Amino acid sequence: MTWVEGMTYSRNQTKQAGKLLRRHELANDEVPDDQRIWALGVLNAWRQQHGYPLTKATMALRKRLQTKSLEGDAAQRLKRRGTIIGKLVRHPRMQLTTMQDVAGCRIVLEEAEAVHIFMDGWRVRERLVSVDDYVSQPQPSGYRALHWVVEYDGLLVEMQIRTAAQHKWAVGVEQIGASIGCDLKSGVGPEPVLEWLAAVAEVFAYVDAGRRHPSSLELRVMKLRAPAASAAREHRRRQQEG
Repeated sequence: MTWVEGMTYSRNQTKQAGKLLRRHELANDEVPDDQRIWALGVLNAWRQQHGYPLTKATMALRKRLQTKSLEGDAAQRLKRRGTIIGKLVRHPRMQLTTMQDVAGCRIVLEEAEAVHIFMDGWRVRERLVSVDDYVSQPQPSGYRALHWVVEYDGLLVEMQIRTAAQHKWAVGVEQIGASIGCDLKSGVGPEPVLEWLAAVAEVFAYVDAGRRHPSSLELRVMKLRAPAASAAREHRRRQQEG
C-alpha cells in the first residue's frame, strides 16, 4: 500500500475535485476533460494519503485482539475510486474531505459476546470522531455492525466491529449488489431485493442473540425470495441492455 507523505493537494483543492467529479457524474458534458483528469488525480492522491493512518488503525484492532485474548479476523481497505464518486453523487452535501470511510478497517468476531468483550473499556488514543451502533439501531437495509470513526494524523478512518453472522450478511449483500450493479447496503436497488435482504438480516440477528427466530419470519424470508430473485434478474437484464 502506497503512503504519500504530506498533503499533495490542499483541502480546498480536494473539496473542489470532489465537486467536479460529482458534476461529471450528474452531467458529464459540464466538466472539461482536463479538469476531470485533474480531479481524478487529486482523488487518487487523497486515497493514498489514507494508507498509513489506515495501517495504524488496523494495528490498533489487532492489538486489542491480543489484549483481550480473542480470536478474530482483521482486514483493511481503501474505498474504490468509483465507490467514492458514487457516494458523493448520493450525498450532494458531502465533501470529499469529510467522507468518513475513504479508509476503513474491520474486525470480525465469532459471536456477539466476543464483541462485548472486545469493546468493554476500550479507549483509543487518537481523537474519536463518532460512534454509530447499527446493532441496536440497524440501517434500513438490515445492515448491522458497530462503527467507530477515529482521526489518525488528521485523516479519518472508519473502524467496523462485526460478528461472523453480520459479516456473512454484508459480504453476501455486496456480492449480490455487484452482480446487478447496485449498492444494496446503502439501500439502492430493486425494492423486492432490499426487502428480502432486510428479512434475512433479521434472521442473522436472532442467531447473534442466541435465540430461535420465529416461524413467521422464516415464512416471510421464503415468501420474499422468489420475487427478489425475479427483480434481480430483471434489473440485471435492464443494466445489460443499457
